[in-house]
Amino acid sequence: MTSELDEWGVQFLEVLLEGKSIKTFNVSLFMETLKKMQSADFFNVVSLRWKAIQSYFSGNVQNCIKNLNDALNLAKSTDQATWVVNDILIDLRNQHLELASESNTYSQSEAQNTLDCNTEELYYPVLDRINELLQEKYIQGLFKKKTASPYTVELGNNLNQLGALLTSTYIIALYNGSLTHIILLYHKIRDFLFYLSNRYDDWEFKRNLLKFAIFNGNEKKLKALSMPIRKYCSDFQQMKHVPLWHSLQHIQFSING
Repeated sequence: MTSELDEWGVQFLEVLLEGKSIKTFNVSLFMETLKKMQSADFFNVVSLRWKAIQSYFSGNVQNCIKNLNDALNLAKSTDQATWVVNDILIDLRNQHLELASESNTYSQSEAQNTLDCNTEELYYPVLDRINELLQEKYIQGLFKKKTASPYTVELGNNLNQLGALLTSTYIIALYNGSLTHIILLYHKIRDFLFYLSNRYDDWEFKRNLLKFAIFNGNEKKLKALSMPIRKYCSDFQQMKHVPLWHSLQHIQFSING
């Protein structure tokens, strides 16, 4: 079953990272896969959350909010775990903020009020632990890099392990229909690329980090990332001969949204 979920995850990456329409992702067949793996009540909640995901990636935030409200009501009526209810509330809170941003207005949503009144600490079983492990691995790797002798020779690396942890967070988000955590994949990829570009002296990692900064369209961050590269070149003409800069001239992007 895990390998089947992995295959679906690869397909959905085309929507997330390659700008393909959500219509190209067969949600109905994906739901059939989940139905075999989840309890009936939980599956019904997840189905509504995936309707919200479809609406979000179709650009219909209002319909996304409607489906999330339906999922929230069903989760409460079927006594789903607190973390499930809270996760839907977080999705609702974020989509209300998205809608407010589109209309250039702001008012605190009912979802935010509910979260504010929640006396329990927000947590996400398994996912929180994986995220903690990722951060620990990043810190350990950067500390090792900072304290290593110039003559240190490394044998192997932990990239496969880091990649597996990152993939797990993504698959769990798909499995639970968590829109917020699906969208957070962008930030997790950014953090991973930032780690790689600082941990290893490889132009390929730095090139990918710059590509991702361009993909996100954040001009300030792009300039900040470009400065360490510019220090290797006395002027723009010299910079053209740096492999990283040369490769950036030929990148094509499909930006979702």
